[in-house]
This record gives sequence, C-alpha cells and structure tokens, in this order.
Amino acid sequence: MRTGAQTARPMSVARRAAGEAGLAPPELRWIYDTAPIGLAFLSPDCQYLQINQRLTDICGISVEGHLGHTVREMVPNIAGQVEQLVRSIVESGKPITGIEVNGQRADGVGADRAWLTNWYPLKGPGGRVVGVNVAAEEITERKRAQAAVIASEQRYRALAQATSSLVLTATLDGQFIESPGWCAFTGQSPDEIRGSGWLAAVHPGDRDRARDVWQRSVRQKSPFEVEYRIRQHDGVHIWHQVRANAVLENNGTVREWVGICVDIDNKKQTAERRESDLHRTETYLAEAEKLSHTGFWSRKTKTGEIFWSPEEWNIFAIDPAVTTPSLDLVRERVHPEDRALFDEASARAIREKRPYDISYRVVLHDGTVKNIHTVCSLVLDETGEVAELVGATIDETERVRATAALQEAQAELARVARLTTMGELAASIAHEINQPLAAVVANGNAALRWLDRATPDLAEAKDALEGAIQEGNRASEVIGRIRAFLRNRKPDYVATDINEAIREVLALTMNTLRQRNVIVKTSLPSEVPPVLGDRVQLQQVIMNLVINGADAMNSVTDRSRVLRIGSQLDGTDNVLVVVGDTGTGIDEAVKNRVFDPLFTTKSTGMGMGLPICRGIVQSHGGRLWAAPAKAHGTEFCFTLPVAPG
Repeated sequence: MRTGAQTARPMSVARRAAGEAGLAPPELRWIYDTAPIGLAFLSPDCQYLQINQRLTDICGISVEGHLGHTVREMVPNIAGQVEQLVRSIVESGKPITGIEVNGQRADGVGADRAWLTNWYPLKGPGGRVVGVNVAAEEITERKRAQAAVIASEQRYRALAQATSSLVLTATLDGQFIESPGWCAFTGQSPDEIRGSGWLAAVHPGDRDRARDVWQRSVRQKSPFEVEYRIRQHDGVHIWHQVRANAVLENNGTVREWVGICVDIDNKKQTAERRESDLHRTETYLAEAEKLSHTGFWSRKTKTGEIFWSPEEWNIFAIDPAVTTPSLDLVRERVHPEDRALFDEASARAIREKRPYDISYRVVLHDGTVKNIHTVCSLVLDETGEVAELVGATIDETERVRATAALQEAQAELARVARLTTMGELAASIAHEINQPLAAVVANGNAALRWLDRATPDLAEAKDALEGAIQEGNRASEVIGRIRAFLRNRKPDYVATDINEAIREVLALTMNTLRQRNVIVKTSLPSEVPPVLGDRVQLQQVIMNLVINGADAMNSVTDRSRVLRIGSQLDGTDNVLVVVGDTGTGIDEAVKNRVFDPLFTTKSTGMGMGLPICRGIVQSHGGRLWAAPAKAHGTEFCFTLPVAPG
C-alpha cells in the first residue's frame, strides 16, 4: 500500500520538472485532459509522473493508479522497449519518433493494442534531461484493417496460384505495371510487360482482339473479359480467360485496374473435342438419316412450333428455304384415305398421353405416293401434360415395293412348286377324274337301255341321267379345285375353314396315299374356329406336308405307315395344325437345316418345299416347326391366327 509520502514524491517531481520546463501545473493538467491522443511524462527511471486518461486505457488502471509507478509495474510486456527508449533519449538528449508500441492490459483482459509513439526529452537547467514526454496515437484499428487487407491479398494470391491464375495490375489508363505471376509464366521481365509490352506474349492470332477489347474497356470503364492464348516461357501457347475491373475512387474516377487470367486450356481443348465430336455425330446422323430414309421431327403442343431434320424435308420433298413446317402442311400431304387415321393418332396421343406407331401414305406435290411409317413419343411438362411430341418418320416406299416384288416372286415360286406337286399327283388326279367320268358313261348307257325298251322306263332313265349329272358335277369340282390350286393370283386373306381345306387336300392325294399303303387318321373337331388366311396357299402347305410324310415312310416295312392330321385351338388366338408320320424321323445332324432353301434329303427333291411352306405360314402371322413324334417319325406343326369375329 502506497503512503502519502510515496504519492507526494512523484507529484512533487512532476511539479518540479514542469516548473523547470516553464509550464504551470494547471496548464499542464488542462493539456493532458483535453488532448485527443495519449500523453505521459516519464522520469529517467521510467516512473509515471503524468499520464492522461486516454493512455491509461492500455492497462485499465486509473490515472492516479499510474503516478509514482514504473512502466514495468504497470505494463510489464512493453517495459523493456520503453526503458530502452528512455535510456537512449536521456543519454543523447534527442527525440525519437515513429515508434510502434504494442501492449496489452496487465490483467490480460481485452485484445492487443497498438500505438504509434513519439518521445521527446524534457531538459532542465544546464541541458540535463529531467524527463521524457510521450505522445501516443492508438492505431489498433488501422493495424487490424491493414492486416485484413494483407490477409485478403494473400488469400487472393493463394487462390490465384491454386487455380493456375495470373494476377494483373494496371494504371488508370490501362498500362500494366505489376504482375509477378505473368512474368513467371511468360518469362517476360517486369520492364517488358509495362505499358503494352504484355501483348508480346499474346498469340498473334489473338493479339489485335485482346488489345481492342482492353482499350475499349479502359475508355468505357467497363469490365474486361476475353479469352486468348498466352505464350509460356517454353513457347507453348495456353488458353486463358482474362477478366479485369476498374477500382474506383469515392468520386467515381478510376484509381487502377486489377485483373486475373485463369488457365482454361484443358476446358478449351475439351470443348473443342466436344464440338468436334458433336459435329462428327451430326454428320454421321445426317448420313444415317439419308441411308435409312429416316427423318426426325418435334412439335410443341402449346405453340405449334415444329422442327424438322434435313431428311424430314427430303421425305416430304419440301424446300425449307421457302416453307415453314406446320401440322396443316403435313395433313395436306397425307393421302386422303389415310388422313382420318393420322388425325386420330395425333389427337389421341395428346388426349390419352399415349405414344403412337402408324403407317400411312403421303402424296407429294408432283403426285408421287410414298409409304410412311411414323413412331412418336411424348415429352411431359411438370404438370403431367403433353408439352412436346417427338418422332421419327421412315420412308418405307422402297421397302414396300421390294416386299411386293418379293411376295410376287414367292407367289410365282409357290405356283411352280404347286405345278411340281400336281405333276407328282398326276396319277391320283387322273383317278379322281376318271372315276366320275366312268360313272357318267355308265349312267348314260343305263339311261339309253331304259329308254330302248318297248315300253321305256322313264323313271329309271331319269334316275340314271340324274346320277350322270351328279358324277359330272363331281368331276367338275375336282377340276375346279385343281384349277384353283394351280392358278396364279394374289393372296386373299379371308376367314377359312381349315378342316375343310384339309379334307379337300386329302381328297386330291388319297389315291396316291393308298398306292403307298398309307393309312390316314384325322382329328378335325368341328369346334375349331375359322382361321384368317388364303385357302390355296394353306392347302399348298398341307399338301406339301402330306406328300413329305408319305415320302418319309417309303422305307418303312416293320410297322404300319400311318399319317395323322389334326387341328385344335391353341390358346385363344391361334389354331394348331399337326401333320405326323411314322417314318424314320429326321437325322439329328440335319434337323436344323430342313427349312433352309435348296437343302433336301430326297434324291429327287429341289429343297424348296419346306422353305416355301414356312414363308407362307409366316406371311399369315403363324409359325412352322418340326419335332420328333412320340414313337416313330416326325411331326410338322404350324399355327394360324383365328379369324376375327
């Protein structure tokens, strides 16, 4: 605890020192109390003889608490620096200015404080230094602001380095003044980049553009942004995205320009590769469209806006330079007979949100008719409504023509096969015709005899003549079936009684089968529904399978030669027909080839019968296959769709 004597001593020293300086105590007190900066008067041994409230904030102790105590007692963390300063001033008698002192309260409360201090000696009589006046201006906030700026700049430069970026600085008129990163990257010296020297490192192909855009930005004080190539120190040019902005004073004038160059070489090369790949893809797609005769289109439901690919224009033979695509334009091209189908498919797609797949015809401006197949999918918006229709249009004209030509060729080939088959059945056919003709002759002779009697028996003669007529009709039916079987005509797909078709074939082949000792067993239920097909073509399939079955049993001597023919409903949509024999079966090594054209196991066969049969069945929407029979031989099975209704 300080005594009154202890307190009085520093005060008396202060008064004596002030008196020696010619400064009255009241005046001294007034200066200390009103000064906006920190003031203190220290003795040569660093005791506080005077101090104002502003400076005591450094340690949180009152003015009275400082007086008579040394700096080491009050602010021990800066005592060494203060003692050194005071000692130098006492020895030299000269002031020391611009010294930064950093202190903290002795109790550790609060953050560090920074003061900018000036130290002036107070001399007594004879020039002896009797004390040191201290003037201190707190610069804590200034230091913090400077530190923040430095930290921000360090972060900015670190970020620039981390992102392979170059930082630029230019004067208000756009002359480069500083860029260590640019110099390190390009190999230019600081003097070489000054002014417009930096342009020497810009690729010659980009140089004029970079200079013009930069000068325009400087003139207009507008942001600068451009992409150009910068030469590395090794001579390789690297793409950069360069951005710069003006730093403005409070009055709106430009103080300087700062900018950054970001390495985008990999991004640029990737974009160029992507663009090249996209161009290549577009080229391939265009070629694929031409080769496949496929065009692509889209239509927005709200605006009606339509997009057509190049091949879409070609398909409709419309010049895109003079025409805008529209739904009405397409409808005008659709064949009148197919327009209702087209309209309903488009409307239903939007109404029921259901894609469609339709075929129709279009009529070009020169009258040419094309066969078109369109597939459409939907794009829904966030509400679930149809926003856009996207589709592909396939020009199937050539395919349809080729298919028609193929069908004609197949029909002709099938007719030749039928002629060949009928040649093989000539004896059986002759027998079928001879029987009714012989009966006609016999009935005619009988009628003559009944009429030649003394009393003609008209009733018997009538019966004989009616019998002759019946047999004549029977012969006519046989000939009619043969003519229908052999004539060349287009397929006529109608509801056909498959069982009746089988019976007619058996009637034509029965004599041949008997001569080969073949027993025919049929299972033809009356409940089997009609099938949708061409009667003559289906009879050709059945006849071929029947003759093949008989041929397969030619070598069988140890068991009966049985040919089984049956029909049944297969599920709900198809009728199954099975023709089975008890022959030797099909060799495992060739069973997968029996339907190949020109393949045959017969010494006199052409190898076309079964391929023709399969083609006919497939054209009917069915399937033909072979399978081993349960005991002996082979079963040939085929399905046909049930006729609608």
